[in-house]
Amino acid sequence: APFDAVTCGYAHTIAKTTTGKRYAWGCNAYGQLGLGHAESQFAPVAVEVVGRDGNPCVTREVKASGNYSAALSARGDIYTFGCGGHGRLGHGSNEHTDVPTLMHGIEGKQVSHFVMTARNMYVFVPSVVCKVDPPCGPLSGGTTVFVHGGGFWDAEDMTMRFSPTTMPPKGSNVV
Repeated sequence: APFDAVTCGYAHTIAKTTTGKRYAWGCNAYGQLGLGHAESQFAPVAVEVVGRDGNPCVTREVKASGNYSAALSARGDIYTFGCGGHGRLGHGSNEHTDVPTLMHGIEGKQVSHFVMTARNMYVFVPSVVCKVDPPCGPLSGGTTVFVHGGGFWDAEDMTMRFSPTTMPPKGSNVV
């Protein structure tokens, strides 16, 4: 399959095919190619990313910067590898990693986008609403509404606006 994304760090390149497979080549002193060793490669080599379920991941996005790399899986997990200085890999340490490793602290979250600089990575995890209490009925100004989900925080000055939608048929599993 042809490449549909190519990204470069200081001296390495990561590419993704249209089918979500990853390839890497270039300098590999910190394991930034994700091949399980630190030997440089001068032609594209397949990079295996093993998901939480133990099976190979399909990749939605790849990025390289400085001496490290990252891959975003189709299910929204982010895997990082290479130079771990300054904690940039998100593994809870400054250790280098030569295989794609799930980023700590955001396990189970659905990453939608990320950007990398030579020393920092920024990850966007959108808010998700799982449940609203009270679940239905008329509400008036000053009513306390509890929103359960991810990406929210307690704030006195938060304003919520609800838009009416069509309810799914009774008995359907659409939420």
